[in-house]
Amino acid sequence: MAVNQDVSFYMEKALKKATSPDVKRYFLIEWYRKMFPYIPFVTGTLASTMDIEIQHSPETAMETGLENIDQNIHFKAPYASNMYYGDGFNFTKDQHPLAQARWAQVAAELHGQELVDNLKKYIRRESLK
Repeated sequence: MAVNQDVSFYMEKALKKATSPDVKRYFLIEWYRKMFPYIPFVTGTLASTMDIEIQHSPETAMETGLENIDQNIHFKAPYASNMYYGDGFNFTKDQHPLAQARWAQVAAELHGQELVDNLKKYIRRESLK
């Protein structure tokens, strides 16, 4: 039985108007694209068993002043959690030279501002339609 590895990302308070499922889905897909090079990759099972799941939870306020993006990226490979928290693992670098543990956190730290900027642009484009 596969074990889900949940990864959540929190958006800036200024983006709290981004509540539509389409906008959130766009953001998570973009975030996945940014984290993909950091995901350990041998056969591709871990990276390809990603799914975006919508969670219908009314509470989004966080004590940090950030908004919870109530959709999550799930890695369904049975070993996803072990790999994600596998600090000190010697990951194969043949296919993904940047592969490492905590790939979502690394992608958020390295590309977070770019993701937020892209999301703002997407929201502006969508509001013009």
